[in-house]
Amino acid sequence: MVVVPGERIRVRGSSRATTLIILANVLVYLYTSYPNLFLESTNESIYLLGFTPATLFTNPLQGVARIFTAMFTHADLFHIFFNMYFLWLFGRRVESIIGSWRYLLLYLASGLAAVLFHVAIIPVGGYDSLVIPAVGASGAISGVLGSYLLMFPNTRLMWCMFSLFLPYCFPVSTSVFLLIWFAEQVLYGYLRLGGVAYFAHVGGFVAGIALTYIATRSIM
Repeated sequence: MVVVPGERIRVRGSSRATTLIILANVLVYLYTSYPNLFLESTNESIYLLGFTPATLFTNPLQGVARIFTAMFTHADLFHIFFNMYFLWLFGRRVESIIGSWRYLLLYLASGLAAVLFHVAIIPVGGYDSLVIPAVGASGAISGVLGSYLLMFPNTRLMWCMFSLFLPYCFPVSTSVFLLIWFAEQVLYGYLRLGGVAYFAHVGGFVAGIALTYIATRSIM
């Protein structure tokens, strides 16, 4: 599944924070993956920088620090590519509306909320998650997606599916795409598919909507 802009999107404000976040993620990935020819991060770096929920209870200070290091650590090339693509696609326009500092706070707070929700929902997602390190910017980016949904629900996207390597694309509104995406995260989380922290995406998305509502009210 791939989405691309379905209409020309003008970004008139600054996208400095989005660019810096992407740069930081790329630099961390280069550092953690160079022993593996940049194809995937080493297991040592995943365990060193990733967030393991059990750490919050055994070593709270380290656990909190790992929440933020995990946001900038990715497992492999596809992981970081698609995360940064979604951040670039949706983040710049959000930042242009709420400003770089509010956007940066939205990003970090959404990432924090995503991790806390991931921990809170472990009885549903499975207790094995307590000792599995989670990495990636997906939770924080989910907050950006929630923000985009609130501010630009009617923009058009091209949603592309692939069948036998051939793309089939059709236009959808942002609201349709993101609501379907959100429903998938909830469903996949309950089904415990793929070793992905789907409920972190859910927590980040909801946090992004709530924080954007607060931020935009203070701007108006």
